Amino acid sequence: MELVNQLFTLDYLVIFVIGFLGMLVHFFKKNIKGETGTEIISYFHDNLKSTLTALIITLVGTSAYFLIISANNQPADMINAFTIGYMFDSMINRWETKGAKIRE
Repeated sequence: MELVNQLFTLDYLVIFVIGFLGMLVHFFKKNIKGETGTEIISYFHDNLKSTLTALIITLVGTSAYFLIISANNQPADMINAFTIGYMFDSMINRWETKGAKIRE
């Protein structure tokens, strides 16, 4: 129970915010590739389910990462938290843009 209580600390909040920034960077990568802001907003509106799923998975992933490093008394690596957010957004949000379907 003590480990779970650590999720309600400022340390975890920093890890989650960095993971969320990783998601945002992946979002903005679409803008760099030439998509307009209107197209990106339209994508999020049309694919709200996959965007929320990516956010929830990022929350779970950063929680698991934080609990593992806390249990072993290791310092957090910010690049790992960033990569968790970027990776999960890339995995979840890419399916519908390419027309592929997630296997059931």
